[in-house]
Amino acid sequence: MTHGIQEKALGQLGKLPPFSPVLTRLMASLADEDVSFSEIAGCIEKDTVLAGNMLRLVNSALYGLRGTVNSVRHAVSLLGLSRIRNTAMSISLGQLYLKLNTHPQWSHRQFNMRSISEALMADQLAQQLEVDYPEGGFAAGLLHHLGLLLAAIAIQAEFEQVRVGYADGTRSLEECEWMYWGFSHTELTGGILREWNLPKPIQAAVRTDLPIPANATPAPLSKLVLAASRLSDRLAVPLQPWMRQPEGLPMEIFEELRLEAKAEKILERFHAEFDAIRSFFH
Repeated sequence: MTHGIQEKALGQLGKLPPFSPVLTRLMASLADEDVSFSEIAGCIEKDTVLAGNMLRLVNSALYGLRGTVNSVRHAVSLLGLSRIRNTAMSISLGQLYLKLNTHPQWSHRQFNMRSISEALMADQLAQQLEVDYPEGGFAAGLLHHLGLLLAAIAIQAEFEQVRVGYADGTRSLEECEWMYWGFSHTELTGGILREWNLPKPIQAAVRTDLPIPANATPAPLSKLVLAASRLSDRLAVPLQPWMRQPEGLPMEIFEELRLEAKAEKILERFHAEFDAIRSFFH
């Protein structure tokens, strides 16, 4: 039964709207260590809407740059390949999600907000912690909950079972998934990223349903992604509007990570980036 539900969901992947050529190249570049800045800039420039959005963001108060940046290539040279690629990828995916036919209780906007929140927080944490594959933090955070989105598209009756079970307030979302499906949505995410042939460290990092070693050095990227997810919950950025906000403060998680001394700066940077990019997802 479990295997059948997963197969049913993953079988719908091919029926989703195709990636734009630009998004296809951006996703593929995650596994391409030799990708050049001119290639990524040229790729983004082929999508005039995306390029315009990128320049609007780069010229916003977030970066405080002197003068106006008029080209994507200039933006990449100023801000770096990784930052530009990550931002372009998040905007492109967010626009793709809006085209999907999902369960009536699904909010694309809220899912985009949560995906961006986890991506930005994971990226911030990756700069502060000794973690394996830190360059994958943003992408892993951005894609962490794709399995739940796929469930809201491909297995809507089963999704509704979980949603109703969760609504009674006695179980977590993950507990309801295991009860009704026999697997978690992050396991489904791992299956999606395998199908998309994303780097194996990112495939592994989204599987926060698996045991995460407590004191491994460097820490597995999945530990960082889970922390980014828990922080997003406590910063009141739920996966969906109907999900409960857990008790507790963000500082408790920073203390677990031994980052309490840096928490204020991390949160300041996070909020600045989050407020700037969320304007693309009204």
